[in-house]
Amino acid sequence: MIFRSKPNHRCHRGQVTPRVQIEMCSIAVVNKFSEMFGGSTHIISGKYKGKRRESYRWLMDCGKAVEVLEQIRPWLVAKAAHADLVIRFWKECRIPRGSNAKLGFSGFRKMTDAEFERRLYFHEEMKKLQIKGPGQTDEAVN
Repeated sequence: MIFRSKPNHRCHRGQVTPRVQIEMCSIAVVNKFSEMFGGSTHIISGKYKGKRRESYRWLMDCGKAVEVLEQIRPWLVAKAAHADLVIRFWKECRIPRGSNAKLGFSGFRKMTDAEFERRLYFHEEMKKLQIKGPGQTDEAVN
């Protein structure tokens, strides 16, 4: 996914970054992803969003998320277009460390308005991929 955080004291516009996330009731799968790729794991309360059971979440952000997607991309079917968009987003929108521009809080140079708008474009494209119409599913049709 292309994640957009809410504005805060560190970043007045919020951030738009790549993220890979898996959430399920099986802790074994979540732990396997953590073991294979690193990242962080979280327990999600069963009361969250009306869910009845506790679930487990694994996630990875930024460049590490893109590396994971590039590794698992050959096996993705239902989420292949999502992965392709995130990889393209990173190639086109990444701001490298150590540029000659003034450095921001995190060590990256500050993003221009045009760069931020480009990131928002990718975020909106990802939202379009998430929308399912009547009868649509994530199932692959062969």
